[in-house]
Amino acid sequence: MATKSLNLLIDQARSALEEIRQHPEFIALDYHPDSMIGDAIQACNELDKALNDTRFIHVHLSLNFEN
Repeated sequence: MATKSLNLLIDQARSALEEIRQHPEFIALDYHPDSMIGDAIQACNELDKALNDTRFIHVHLSLNFEN
């Protein structure tokens, strides 16, 4: 089984959450939990940013050590 990249999984999760939030059945539920779907999407955004920041630091450091 091939492992999907973390970036791909984050994008898929974010897309699925957006689809759920906009789905007529979800809207009709008038569902208001303590944590909203928007919070989960924000968590995906923050995870994606942290992952990209970490990758940038690793690339930047490796380029500096190569010189």
